[in-house]
Amino acid sequence: MDDPYEFAEALDEKTRSYVIEKTSEFRKKYGNIGESNGKRIREFIQAKIVKQVAVAGKNLATLYRAGGKYSVSLNGEDVYSSDKVISRINISDDGNRLALFETFGSDLGTMKILENGNVVVEMEGNIGQVVFTSNSFYITKSFTENPPPDGGELNSHRVLLDGKVVFGTGLDSTKFIGLYSSKGKMILTVGDWNATSIYCGELENPGTWEKVHDLNATAEPVGMVNGEVCYLLKEGNGILRIGEKDIIQFPAPVESCNLVREGFFATYLIDAKLGVSLYSLSGEKIIDFSMDEAMGLLSADSDEERAVMVMQSFGLPYSIWAYERKSFKMQEENRLLNPRIEDRWVQSNGAKVHYFLVSPEKSGKKQALAYGYGGYNISLGPTYSPIYCSLLSSGASIAQANLRGGGEYGKEWHDAGIREKKQNVFDDFISVISELKSMGYRVVAKGESNGGLLVGSVMTQRPDILDGAVIGVPVLDMLRFHKMSVGRYWTTEYGNPDKQEDANFLRKYSPYHNITNAKYPPTLIYSRWNDDRVHPAHAIKFHMKLSEVSEDAFLRIGMSGGHSGITPNEENREVSEIYSFIMDCLTSQT
Repeated sequence: MDDPYEFAEALDEKTRSYVIEKTSEFRKKYGNIGESNGKRIREFIQAKIVKQVAVAGKNLATLYRAGGKYSVSLNGEDVYSSDKVISRINISDDGNRLALFETFGSDLGTMKILENGNVVVEMEGNIGQVVFTSNSFYITKSFTENPPPDGGELNSHRVLLDGKVVFGTGLDSTKFIGLYSSKGKMILTVGDWNATSIYCGELENPGTWEKVHDLNATAEPVGMVNGEVCYLLKEGNGILRIGEKDIIQFPAPVESCNLVREGFFATYLIDAKLGVSLYSLSGEKIIDFSMDEAMGLLSADSDEERAVMVMQSFGLPYSIWAYERKSFKMQEENRLLNPRIEDRWVQSNGAKVHYFLVSPEKSGKKQALAYGYGGYNISLGPTYSPIYCSLLSSGASIAQANLRGGGEYGKEWHDAGIREKKQNVFDDFISVISELKSMGYRVVAKGESNGGLLVGSVMTQRPDILDGAVIGVPVLDMLRFHKMSVGRYWTTEYGNPDKQEDANFLRKYSPYHNITNAKYPPTLIYSRWNDDRVHPAHAIKFHMKLSEVSEDAFLRIGMSGGHSGITPNEENREVSEIYSFIMDCLTSQT
């Protein structure tokens, strides 16, 4: 099939000029409104939000964003701040060393090691996890710019110690490596989206690392228990195993499982809201901790004695809770709004689909933003979002949908929304939006990444039910996604376009290939020029083709940031302009 806009994938000067021109046109219409709205939105962007916690003994490290900066604190005292994005942290067992990954929003960045608040190591690259030894540290690294030093494919993963490869030689680029330390042992996972091998050995001696399990599902290490590896197998709702023995078959989809003094501290989902329980080492439930409101999980960690987690909700940027000795208490939170949260369900091709309808505390207007994702076994729990809060404070509502393809109801729910079954995801979202329309709402649909594919597909299939569409950092060309950036890793989720059978069902819903002469709602497609995960050409090509048939197609490409995020200052501008577009669609009477 001929692709007249394939040239845009090269991101050459012609494409760059197009992007600059179209982004300028968008800003001429929404930029000034965005600046005025920016003052209102800024309070929600600059509000303190804790992203991650890491615990080691009495030491608690916190990664948070506030007032235009990312910061890392240790026991309540800031030890590092940055105007860039800090995406993750790690702490040594003794609490004396911290690792952080700093970036402009892409997967490439700088890993820094801090001791006593001073940066003592800096390493560039696509660096994942960090595990400390007594006097050094291991890292996982994806060799995205040059092949690994031991040979192998570009984009292959390796484990390094003191700059040398100590694990992963021979692994191809489809295998991902995870690291976890427990009781002097190193636990490693090697796998893809469908299977996992687990290795284990002495933390200080990579020569002892040997394979102990081959599993036909994804798995996450929990720790060492009675000399054996304990891990969470992602089958059904989740199965906790010690060695080869099943200890717990969870009754609801598991979000996290951590070792603590008394056993296992687990969080799970009940209609996309967190439940929390304590289990003994032999698998008996000890306590259910009641949650008084709908919460979603941001981060959880333990030092195998106590556990700390960060939760969030609509209008609640963060809430830190700590578990110790059968007590689970809130430590700190930042509450900005108290919206009404309603659980609702719709029927979609025989499936019962849940969504949150979130409304202003006081009576709102018949305006709603519908948000969804529906992929990669990722769950959408109650979420803090500056755009959500801005809309709620303006009187609009939020409908956040838990679609097939996600992880809200276990592995079967995910499997029902992948490959040739992907249309189920779009049908689910259409059902949610259709109910909102039947209730008298004007509706704008929004999604990002795989959620951008969702909105692009719904927009091209059912443009009549939308009053606007916002398609962010999206996957849209389903016949060439595997040829752009790291798209080749997504074939297990979507299918392989090089196989005719897969290409047939991909073509049926590919947003880029299904633009016709229909009347489309006002549509904003946004991405970032330096996105090294989802290639910006998806957004650019889609806009080029949509512009042939629609005068209300807008393109916004930021020249900084990446798929993982953007700096707080740039985020204020991006969010303000997107919010202005959404409000225009919700309030327009044409």
